[in-house]
Amino acid sequence: MTGATGGRAATDSAGVGPAGPAGEAAVGDVLDPGVAVQLLDHLGDAVLVHDRQGRLVAVNEAACETLGHDRASLLRLGVGDIETTAAAAEVAALCDRARGATRPLAHVGVYRHRDGSLVPVDMRTTHMARDGEDLFVTVARDVSDRHRAEAVRREGEERLRAVIEHSPFGVAVIGPDGRPVLVNRRLAALLGRDHADLGTLDFATLYTDPEDLTRLRELFAVRGAVREREVRLRVRDAREGETNRWFLVSWQATKVEERPAVVGWYQDIHHRHQASAEMDDLHAELQFRIEERTRDLGVEITERRYAEAALKEANQFLEQKVEERTKGLRREVEQRRRAEAARERTEMELLEIIEGAPMAVGIADMEGRFLFWNPLFYRLGRQQQEAGGKISFGLEFKDPDLLPALRARLVAGEPVENVEAPLLVGAGDPHWVMLSMRRLTFEGQAALLTWVYDVTDMKQQAEALDEARQAAEQSARAKSAFLAAMSHEIRTPMNGVITMVDLLGQTALDPGQRHMLDVATDSAHALLTIIDEVLDFSKIEAGRVTLETVDLSLSQVIEGVSDLLAPRAEKKGLDVLYQGAPDLPDHVAGDVSRLRQVLVNLLGNAIKFTESGHVILALSRTDPEPEPETDPAGPPGAEDPVWVRCAVTDTGIGLSDAQIGHLFTPFSQADGTTQRRFGGTGLGLSICRSLVEMMGGRIGVDSTPGEGSVFWFEVPLARRPERRDRTPPPLTGARILVAGDGAVARAHLTEILTWAGATVIPAADGDAVKAAMMHALVAETPLDAVILGRHIDHGPGMRLVDDVRRIGGSRPPRVLVLVPRGNAETSRAAERAEVAAVIGWPVHRWETALAVSVALGRTPPDAFSPWARRQSDRRRSVVGHYLAPDRAEAEQAGCVVLVAEDNATNQTVIRMLLDRLGLVADLAGDGVEALDLYHRRRYGLVLTDCHMPDMDGYGLTERIRALEAGGGTRVPIVALTADAIAGTARLCLDRGMDDYLTKPVAIADLEAAVARWLPQAMTARRVRPPGAIVGSGPVTPSGDAPVPAVDPEPPVSAVSGAVLGPVPWAAPKGPVEDDASVTPAGGHDDGGATIPPVLDTTYMRELVGDDAALLHGLLEQFLETTDADLVGLNTLLDEGRAEDARKLAHGIAGAARSAGAMRLAALVGEIETALLVDDVAAARRVQGALRPSFDAVAAAARPR
Repeated sequence: MTGATGGRAATDSAGVGPAGPAGEAAVGDVLDPGVAVQLLDHLGDAVLVHDRQGRLVAVNEAACETLGHDRASLLRLGVGDIETTAAAAEVAALCDRARGATRPLAHVGVYRHRDGSLVPVDMRTTHMARDGEDLFVTVARDVSDRHRAEAVRREGEERLRAVIEHSPFGVAVIGPDGRPVLVNRRLAALLGRDHADLGTLDFATLYTDPEDLTRLRELFAVRGAVREREVRLRVRDAREGETNRWFLVSWQATKVEERPAVVGWYQDIHHRHQASAEMDDLHAELQFRIEERTRDLGVEITERRYAEAALKEANQFLEQKVEERTKGLRREVEQRRRAEAARERTEMELLEIIEGAPMAVGIADMEGRFLFWNPLFYRLGRQQQEAGGKISFGLEFKDPDLLPALRARLVAGEPVENVEAPLLVGAGDPHWVMLSMRRLTFEGQAALLTWVYDVTDMKQQAEALDEARQAAEQSARAKSAFLAAMSHEIRTPMNGVITMVDLLGQTALDPGQRHMLDVATDSAHALLTIIDEVLDFSKIEAGRVTLETVDLSLSQVIEGVSDLLAPRAEKKGLDVLYQGAPDLPDHVAGDVSRLRQVLVNLLGNAIKFTESGHVILALSRTDPEPEPETDPAGPPGAEDPVWVRCAVTDTGIGLSDAQIGHLFTPFSQADGTTQRRFGGTGLGLSICRSLVEMMGGRIGVDSTPGEGSVFWFEVPLARRPERRDRTPPPLTGARILVAGDGAVARAHLTEILTWAGATVIPAADGDAVKAAMMHALVAETPLDAVILGRHIDHGPGMRLVDDVRRIGGSRPPRVLVLVPRGNAETSRAAERAEVAAVIGWPVHRWETALAVSVALGRTPPDAFSPWARRQSDRRRSVVGHYLAPDRAEAEQAGCVVLVAEDNATNQTVIRMLLDRLGLVADLAGDGVEALDLYHRRRYGLVLTDCHMPDMDGYGLTERIRALEAGGGTRVPIVALTADAIAGTARLCLDRGMDDYLTKPVAIADLEAAVARWLPQAMTARRVRPPGAIVGSGPVTPSGDAPVPAVDPEPPVSAVSGAVLGPVPWAAPKGPVEDDASVTPAGGHDDGGATIPPVLDTTYMRELVGDDAALLHGLLEQFLETTDADLVGLNTLLDEGRAEDARKLAHGIAGAARSAGAMRLAALVGEIETALLVDDVAAARRVQGALRPSFDAVAAAARPR
C-alpha cells in the first residue's frame, strides 16, 4: 500500500514479506520498520490490520497459519470473509467503539479456516492513525485448545455423573453451604426419601449424634479426607417411620464447576452392627454357660479349650451372617430382574400405543430411509426403489423437494412443526397432512422422528365452512342492499309527504286541523324512525357497522339531544334537565353519531314512559371495570381513554327484574301491554346495546316498578386537549336572581351562572322574588339581573316582568325570561314585553352565560349570530313567506342557488321550498348540466342530489373543488339525498361537501342550512305581503323561464275519472295479466294484499294547484317519456344487461311516483329490487305486466 508506506520498496528485511501487487501489504508496509515489525511477525498470536470498512491491509505469519491462507490470498479477503459473526455494519460499529476507547477493546469471535473449519478466537482491537487514515489492529488468539479442554472437562463431568448415578453405594456431592450438588438415587433409597427432595436437604440434619458430624469435619480439616467412619443417620422406613441406622461414611475433597465440594460415599452397615451386637450377646451367653458349667461340674477348662469353643461359636455365627447376606443379594438381583421386566413391559405398552395412535409415526435416518413406522404410517407411505435396486419405504409428497428442505431446516436448528402439505397415497387424490419432525438418537445413530396427521377431512370441512360463510355473507349483503334500496324508495315519496305537511303547518289552521296535522307529522317521523332502526339492526346483524372517531364536545352533544327531544317533553309537561360533572373533560373524540343515537333512544324512551315529573340526563366520569386482557377497552387510537357514564333518570312506570331480563333482546319490550300502549319495534335498546359494546363500553338499567328507571351506559372516549374558545363569558361580580321552575332546574341554572363568575340568589316563587329584591334595595346590594323561569306560582314567569321593574325603582335590574325552545308564541310574547333577553329551555351552558353577559352590556350584541340556531330550534318554528330579489340583485349579492336534482318530484318540492324562502335558484337535471351552469354563472350555494345519471353529486363536487383549486372562491355544497346507507354523511364530507340534509327536508332545516352557508340571502329577501301567490318565484329549470305559479288553496281534481285518495306503497303480489285487471281504483287482490291505484293525482295537485292545463301537460310529458323508457327497459332485459336495466328502472319508478302512477311505480320497483340482488328471473316475471299497467295510466290520464 503506497498510501501507507510513502512509496517504499516492496521488500522488508524483517521477514514480513513483500508488499505484493496493489491492494496487498505486509505488516511492515504499514507499521514502522525495524524491531516492532519483526516482533509482530514472530508473535504467536494472529495480527490483522484493517480499515473501518473491514478491508485487510496487513497481516502477520501467525494470522496466515491460523486461517490456512498465504499472505497474498488472505489480504484479498475482508474481515467479514474470515469472521463468521461479522457484518459490515457490525465491523464499522466495532471500529467506532475502538476509536473512542482508551484501551484495547476486547471481544470474542469465530474465524473461518480455509478448509471450512471454525476457529474460536479471543480478540483485542486498537485504533491507530496513520498518515491521516484510521486503521485498526486486531490481535486474535486461537482458543481452540481451551474450548476442546472445556469440552473434555464437561465430558469427564458427565461420565462422573453417570458413574455416580450407577454406583452401588449412596453418593452425594455436598457444596460449601452444606447443600447437596449431586445425589444418586441409591442414596435416596438408603435414606428412604424421594430423590427430588434431597436437592434441598441439609445433610447435617441427618446425623443422629451431632458429635459424629463434628469429628468428621475435624478429621476432614486435618487430613483432607475421611476414610470409612461409622456414624448413625436418620432414615425413613415405610413400616417403622423415622429410625436410626448405621452407615459407613467416607469423604473426599473435589470440585464441581470449579467450586470446592465434598463427595461422600454412604454404605448401609446396619446389618453388620446388628450381627456384631448379636455376636457379643452370644459370646456373653457362652461365657456365662461355661462359667456355670465349670461351677456345676467343677471342671477346670483350659484357656485353649475355651478359645476353641469361642472361635467355633464365632465361626458359626459368621457363616450364618454370610448366608443371610447371600440371601439379601439374591433378593436384590431378583428385584433388579423384575424392574427390567417392568421396563420391557412399559416399552411394549408404549409401542402398542404408538402402533394404535391416530397419527402416523415414523423414524428415519438422516438420508431419509425409514427405520421404524407404525401401521398408519405404513398405509400413508409408499415403497420406493433406490438407485442400486434396493427397495425402501418412505413418504411421497406432491412436492418432491419438501422432505429434503425440512431435513435441512432441522440440521440448521430450525423447528419443523405443523407443516401442511399434500401427500400422495395410493392411486387416489392427494391427502392433506400436517407434518412435524424432531431430531433424536435411534439405535446408536442420528435419526429423525416424524409425526404425520391426516387433515384431509378437516380441510374439506374448512372449505365447506368457508363456502357457507361466503354464502351467508352474500345473503347478508343482498339483505342489506335490499333494505337500503327499500329505504331509499320509501324516503323519496316521504320527501313529498313530510315537506307538504311542513308547508301546510305554516298556514292558518284551526285547532282540529292542527291536531290532525300533528298526528300526521308524528306518524311520518315514526315511520322514518322504524326504517332507521330496521336498517341499523340489519347492518349490526351483518357486521357491517363501522365506527368513526372524530373530535366532539360532550356538552354540545348533550345539549343537542336535549333540544331535539325537549318539545316532546314540553307537550307532556315534563322537564328535561342536564347535569354534568365538573371533573369531566368536554373535548373528547369518539363516534359522535352513534353516541347521539344511543342518547336519543334512551332519552326518548324516558320521555315516552314518563307521565309526570322530570327526566334527568347526567354525565359523569367513571372508572372502567377490569376487562379480559384480550379485550382492551377504548376507541381506536385511545391509549388512555376517559370513561364517561351517561345516565338517564326518569320518574316513569319503572321495570321489574323479569322485564329487565329481556329488555335488550331484539323485537322485545317490557310486556305486550307496553307495545300496545306506547308502540315501537322493540329494536331500539337492542341496537343501543350493540352500539355501546362496539364502542368498547357496557349498558344497563336500574329500576323500581312504579318509581322510575335509570338507564345508563359507560363508554371510553379518547382524550383531546381542551378547547380555549369556550371560556365563560364575563359575569364576575354580577348579582343575579334566579326564580321559579323547581329546585332541580334552579340548581342547574345556578351552576351555569356560577361557572361564569356570577353570584346567584335563588327564589322559589313570586313572593320570594319580591322579598329578595326588597332586601337587595335595603342592603344597598342591587341586583344586576333577574331570570324568570317558565313556571312561577303555577303560571308563566313572564307575568312578573312588570313587578320586577316596579320594585327595581329608577335602576331596575335587567329581566331575562326562560321559554321553551321552538315555542314561537311564547318567544313573541317575551319580545313584546321588551325583556332584555330570551333564554331557550333546556338551557345551554355557554349560550345562557353569553345571553346574560350581553344583557348586562359586558359582551357586544353581535356576539350572537342570528342564523346560528340549531335545527332542532327551527323544526317546529313558523317559517315566514318571503319574496325573492330580482335576478340582477341576487347575482350582485352573490346569493343565487344552484340545484342539481334528477327526480321530477324532488325538483318540484325543492322549487317550492326555495320559493317559500324567497331564494333565487337555477335547477339542473344532472351533474353535467349543473357543471355547465356553474361555468357560465356565479353561485353562492350548491344543493345537489348524490345519485344522478351521467354525473352524480360526488362527481359534481369533485369537479367544482378542482376548479376552485386554481384560485377560485370556495362555494358551499350541501348534499340532498334520501340515501339511508350508514356513513353517507361522512362520505359526503370526505368527498368535499360542506353539509348534509336528509330527505325529506323540512323547510326549517333548509332555511337553517341556507342561513349557515349563504347568510346574505336571508337579508336580500323581503317578507311576502298578504295575498301574494305562493307559487310565484324566479326558480327556473336550467334557464330563465319562470314556472307557473301555484295557488295556495287546495283545488278540485282536474282529471276526471281518476280515483284520488291515500297513496299505498305495497306492490301487487303478482303481475297484471290483462287490461281487465288494471282499473283506475285501488283495492285488494284475492289474497287480501293492497293493490295501488292506477293514477292518484293528489300529490301533483298539491304542487300545481288548480292549473288543469299544467297538470295535463305534466302528465302528457310523463306518458311520452315513460313510453320510450319502457321500450328501452324491455330491450335491456332481453339483452341481459341487468345493471343498465336497474338504473333505468330506478328512473322510471321515480317518475311514476311523481306522476301518481302508483301501480306502474310498484311494478317497476319490483324489477329494480330484483335486479339489485341479481335476480334477473324475478325481473323477467314482472316484465310482461308493464305495458298493460302503462296503458291503464294513459287511459286514466286522457279521459274521453
